[in-house]
Amino acid sequence: MFVPGILPSRVALVVLCAVHGKAVLALCVAKLPVWLVAGSLVVMVLTGKRRISEELAVSPRRFRRCLAGETRWHLENAAGRVTVLPPRPIFISELLIVVEFPTCPDSQIEGPNKLCLCLFSDSLSPSQSSRCAAFCDFRIR
Repeated sequence: MFVPGILPSRVALVVLCAVHGKAVLALCVAKLPVWLVAGSLVVMVLTGKRRISEELAVSPRRFRRCLAGETRWHLENAAGRVTVLPPRPIFISELLIVVEFPTCPDSQIEGPNKLCLCLFSDSLSPSQSSRCAAFCDFRIR
């Protein structure tokens, strides 16, 4: 059984801060009414704070571990375990692996029927990253 532990990613944190910083800068230089800029800045700060806290593993929703089996996988977070079907690769590179997990039709959870997981290069150990990429690459063929 393949059990990768999912670590907080510094790469994702840097990208997230850069994108939110540029969006805030764009709002500040835009010729918009002051009330619209102020409201948009509040929304940007709140969403940025939430996403950064999720990326730093403060959020209980963030997946911390993945248990890979033959027919079922389990994604674990602080709230518990979600049973999903094996992933379908969306994008694979050396810096980023994006996979989509269909939820099990027989599971008793409410919510989306697919979960998407983005793993940056530092989210997994080097051996886990290469094994995950090889597994996903095998599934593409």
